[in-house]
Amino acid sequence: MGLCLGQNSANLAQMGPKRVDFDLNLIRVFEAILRTRSVTAAAAELACGQPAISHALSRLRDVFKDPLFRRSRSGMVATPVAEELAKSFGRATQLIERSLDRKDEFDFARAEQEFNIMMSDISAVALLPEFVSYIRRAAPGISLNIKELSSQDTRAHLQSGRIHLAIGYLPTLKGGFHQQNIQSEQFVCMMRADHPAAGAPLSVAELRRFPHGLVTTRGTDYNIEMVFEKAKLKSVVMLNIAHYLAVPMIVSSTDLIVTIPSQLGTIFGEARNLSLSRHPLKLPHFTVCQYWHARYDRDPENRWLRRTVAQLFAGRDCNGGD
Repeated sequence: MGLCLGQNSANLAQMGPKRVDFDLNLIRVFEAILRTRSVTAAAAELACGQPAISHALSRLRDVFKDPLFRRSRSGMVATPVAEELAKSFGRATQLIERSLDRKDEFDFARAEQEFNIMMSDISAVALLPEFVSYIRRAAPGISLNIKELSSQDTRAHLQSGRIHLAIGYLPTLKGGFHQQNIQSEQFVCMMRADHPAAGAPLSVAELRRFPHGLVTTRGTDYNIEMVFEKAKLKSVVMLNIAHYLAVPMIVSSTDLIVTIPSQLGTIFGEARNLSLSRHPLKLPHFTVCQYWHARYDRDPENRWLRRTVAQLFAGRDCNGGD
């Protein structure tokens, strides 16, 4: 299809070069004349009549207040202003062509890109080792920037695009956001393997006999402390800690029983020979999800990231304990 430069196009002579409604077809005319050094040859290249090309050149001259091209024995010669414009127009054309050539699929095997992900420390311990291992094998140019999950900051960061994905338990994150279930979780009790309460079902009465530890994780919306308070077990809680990292070391060297998500308990238990038991209290089950903003639902990079997480982890049902 030929280039359209009809009379209904914007009159750039009345607009000035800084107007955003600049007719991009004029760039194609400019580059064709620069390339062929001829109005006639430019018209043939663009499958357009010579009068239309001449009219377009006239409009360009009006916009930039410069002749742009002067006739010579060797053809149309660019002026210094035209030579500078050629550099800017060339960069602009490359950017436009790159945008138009954008593919629907993300070439993760060749890409060099950083993904910013917010996740809870539970998800970091349970998911990151396998996720990083997969990235290193399948997409060695991809890097991950993992940030702490925060129910206060996640909404704004996902909406702005500063964060590509959030992984955790954020049931209040609705309205403009999408989510996909990754795994279901429940809480269990963790203790050292030779603990007096290990190896048998744990009752509420036995729970009262031993000191207890609770982890209050930033960025979660469940309240375990309230459940303990309603069960009149607040007095047995002698440790409140903000992170899970130190929990296995504490449990292995004390008689504390700690309430912990089952998958995390399984990982810690295997690493340090700890015992898990079903929790005697009716604690809420929760579902770990991945969250993203609707603006990026069709973004190829974001779609690949979500698909990868789902393929690696979706559908896990964590029911640890005896």
